[in-house]
Amino acid sequence: MVRLKTRYILFEIIYPERKTYPIEDNFKTFADSALSIHQPTDSKVTGRQIVYLIRLSLHKNFGDYGSSTAVGISMRYFSPRTGTGILRVTRNNWKYIVAATTFINSINGEHCIFRTINVSGSIKKCEDRSMQYSKELIGILSKSKKKTDDDDFVLEHVFFDKNRADHLASDESKEVRE
Repeated sequence: MVRLKTRYILFEIIYPERKTYPIEDNFKTFADSALSIHQPTDSKVTGRQIVYLIRLSLHKNFGDYGSSTAVGISMRYFSPRTGTGILRVTRNNWKYIVAATTFINSINGEHCIFRTINVSGSIKKCEDRSMQYSKELIGILSKSKKKTDDDDFVLEHVFFDKNRADHLASDESKEVRE
């Protein structure tokens, strides 16, 4: 009997056009702006709707082959309050699904950005990374409230995650060896 190997994708939905443009007019610091884009998702958005949007994006951007990669996709967790979710996908096709999420630019007519936070082989590691990411975000934003003159520090840590880049690079090297 063959075991199906899967990957879990932790993502968040960011809303950049909710009261954040232009930054100088609405907020005193970049930290206030970064906080505003991490707003709750509309309660009408469901996990089923997100999976449908990903399947549609796969078909639109990758054609029939992209549609065939969506066979093993399922939503394991989605919280409209935090805008984060965990997808379960087949191990061979996770790169296509991550790419397809980046092409999604609106949900229910509202502009949004899908950001992949982590890709892991177990759901437990994704849950741990989700809690770690939330704590980091809260810590960075609380530090930036005290240091209003260091806005580049906030942008660098909120929008670029060095651990994620290192993790993805090591994951790709593991796949090459297998």
